Amino acid sequence: MINYTVSHGLPEDFDLDEEIKDEITEEIEELKDLMIEYRTGLAGAVIEAHMKQHKYEANVVGSPLDN
Repeated sequence: MINYTVSHGLPEDFDLDEEIKDEITEEIEELKDLMIEYRTGLAGAVIEAHMKQHKYEANVVGSPLDN
């Protein structure tokens, strides 16, 4: 239910009190932001590891990239 709610928002017939609805909506927005930060961080880590591997491979074969 949480995954559906995060990706699709609250159902139209959601009959909770308006205050609770607002709190849940706010929490969902915070979760979305955290998911974006996590994905961005993970993507950065993958790219960094990939680049380090290529630099290592270039150094091993004596590429002009040696610094």
